[in-house]
Amino acid sequence: MNEVLKELERGSYMHKIKPDGTWNGRRFRISLPDLQFTYKPSFKGCSCSASTWRLQRVTSNVDYRIVYHNAVDIHDMQEVRRGWKTDSFNKVAARMQRGVRVPHPIEEKTCFSVIHGKQGKSLDVVAPSDRIRDQWVTGLQFLIEKIQCEEMEAKHDRWLRKQFEAADENKSGRLNFDEVCQLVQQLNIDMDKKEIKLLFDKANVDKSKAGGKNSLNQDEFLQLYYVLLYRPEVEEIFRKYRGQEFISIDGLGLFLKEEQGMENVTFEECAACIAAYETREDLKEAGYMSAKSFAKFLQSEMFNVFGKSQKILCDDMTQPLSHYYIASSHNTYLMADQLTGDSSVEGYIRALQAGCRCVELDCHDGPEGEPIIYHAYTLTSRIRFMDVISDAIKGYAFVASPYPLILSLEVHCSEEQQAKLAHHLVTFLGDMLYKDPVDPDATSLPSPEALKRKIIIKAKKLPAESGEEAEELDGMSGDERGSGSPNQISAVNGMSNESSSPDSSRVISNHMSDLVNICQAVKFKSFQHSRVFGKPYFMSSFSEGKATEMILAEESDFINYNQRQLCRIYPHGLRTSSSNYYPHTFWNVGCQIVALNYQTPDKPNTINRGMFRQNGGCGYVLKPHFLRSGAYHQGNETRKTSIGFVYQDAGPAGEWRVEMRLVSGSCLPKPKGKLDGEVVDPYVQVKLYGHSKDKFKFKSKFIHNNGFNPHWDEKFEFVARVPHLAHLLFLVKDYKTSGKDDCLAAYSLPLTCLQSGYRCIRLEDLSGNPLFPACIFIHTIIKTN
Repeated sequence: MNEVLKELERGSYMHKIKPDGTWNGRRFRISLPDLQFTYKPSFKGCSCSASTWRLQRVTSNVDYRIVYHNAVDIHDMQEVRRGWKTDSFNKVAARMQRGVRVPHPIEEKTCFSVIHGKQGKSLDVVAPSDRIRDQWVTGLQFLIEKIQCEEMEAKHDRWLRKQFEAADENKSGRLNFDEVCQLVQQLNIDMDKKEIKLLFDKANVDKSKAGGKNSLNQDEFLQLYYVLLYRPEVEEIFRKYRGQEFISIDGLGLFLKEEQGMENVTFEECAACIAAYETREDLKEAGYMSAKSFAKFLQSEMFNVFGKSQKILCDDMTQPLSHYYIASSHNTYLMADQLTGDSSVEGYIRALQAGCRCVELDCHDGPEGEPIIYHAYTLTSRIRFMDVISDAIKGYAFVASPYPLILSLEVHCSEEQQAKLAHHLVTFLGDMLYKDPVDPDATSLPSPEALKRKIIIKAKKLPAESGEEAEELDGMSGDERGSGSPNQISAVNGMSNESSSPDSSRVISNHMSDLVNICQAVKFKSFQHSRVFGKPYFMSSFSEGKATEMILAEESDFINYNQRQLCRIYPHGLRTSSSNYYPHTFWNVGCQIVALNYQTPDKPNTINRGMFRQNGGCGYVLKPHFLRSGAYHQGNETRKTSIGFVYQDAGPAGEWRVEMRLVSGSCLPKPKGKLDGEVVDPYVQVKLYGHSKDKFKFKSKFIHNNGFNPHWDEKFEFVARVPHLAHLLFLVKDYKTSGKDDCLAAYSLPLTCLQSGYRCIRLEDLSGNPLFPACIFIHTIIKTN
């Protein structure tokens, strides 16, 4: 591998493919000190551009250095692909197939692509030969794996130091026997003191003392830790594929092909894995991997249960907005319940940092002419609208995603303070506000790609002045319209406020109305009415109860409606504790904006986070094809199925049969993050959510007094008839003989993101906070029809 890296440092003249399918010659090289993949115009048959490089004076009168602006940080690389596996290469291939003359005919065997950044951008390269192509792919893959390995080790070391420091009560930098016993308890292990003493004495090599007692330093503590962490299930896998003592490159390749389904893994890729993860230099040079390094390898990102391809942007983002599920928050300003909880700008910042793309602002008249946000008829605290826009929306709208942010405004303000709302939106957000007027003849909404880095206002809008009949406003009946000037429509507010009279009517100001375009809040009448009079930019909101009734009574119409228009689902008002409904019920019929209380740690939020992990975590997920197009006719199936329905033009993909083996766990936490308390008795629940026909629940046995390295080794299987609507939820709980079992950790993902083979599930708490290094280890076989 050292020779390969030296070649990459020297560099190669290759061609970079542009997004339009054309290409230019570039000099590519690896900068190992900076860990960057750089490319610059080559002086070999290629013109130089001042935008790509410049001369920089480094020392007076002596040294000039070329500073290259075109570089990809290897830390940001997601993967390296051989062949034509990107849009740019597909364009070139299509041109060649049509017989269009290209400047340099290319072969797929000389091409590779570097996928980098959260948005999954591709750097597409043509090498002069397949040998040089393979050299670059092998070297880059090695560096990616090496960096991920080092980052994981550094993270694990930080966790171990934290455990050591927590057990070191007298802060001596060493652990005596009593402190080690306490540490074992903290690590969720129930061991007899005699057993601990044997391990302590074995680890205590230098026989040093602290306070007159034998004690362990940090290195000796690590030795003890890894003895405790021994995993027989990993040893069993290792023995199956090793030679006499170690796993060879060929043995590793056999493991990856047979167990992980990596049919196309190459000898060079396996060698790169050994070079990245093996710690012994003699084994690394000989091409072997030890059992200890193999255990570390199994916890790498390569074995993450969540599909690598979904960690980057992978959906087509050019379809109408109504074709996507959109990550959405309800009562975004609340930090707790909706009766007495605090309102805070922090609620918006946290939601936006988590990838939320639709936030709610309940706006009311406030003191001194400044609108405020709070939950009406409650004791929740109040925050200024201006602070939310200036401190949260302006600065955090696009930190997690470049795709459009929808501000769902519930406006209960007087006309004067509505003008203030509009003023703050325009002043603070400026060009980020989407201000394009709607085309009344439009048949679909713009796409997320067309709306990149734009903020859309969802609110009520004044009817057009043309005199044509306007759709009723959301929450208003025809009798509630005022008889004043054409641009004033009364809206029943139903709340008294210190800044306004209880009898004063609410009107929609021109200032606010002018900011509303593609998300016009309207009152829903019926699906038939929407088919005739509805516009793509009309948007209605439904409570979970009303939406459930509509699904039961008019499911097919609801699905067809959601193909054209956006709808928002929100929790029932009686959920005063800010609890949540299960979102999959509404995703199943194509509802886009399924709003949850993000502040509540619960299972629905865990499923919601799982849904929006995919597509690079950008907050938009393309709905399955059968929910985006074609008329749905119940009972008019295109093929026989046990589901009860399919869609006329595109039925669901064939069913999936999943065989899963729950193998083991590692470093499971105690309830609520505590360090003290009893050792847990962990068990695992696995639940399948999705279509009504796809219900499954598995519960393992509990392991008595072992949360550190429990071993279950239990098998189960289930069938998902509509896999593209299915979600898996993993819950780790602590068994109790009385009372409710505590939830220790959780994880959720869409079934279609589940990877086969041996996989590591990195656990979180119900709020989505990672519980590193807590994980569960599974083996999965997926059979599709």
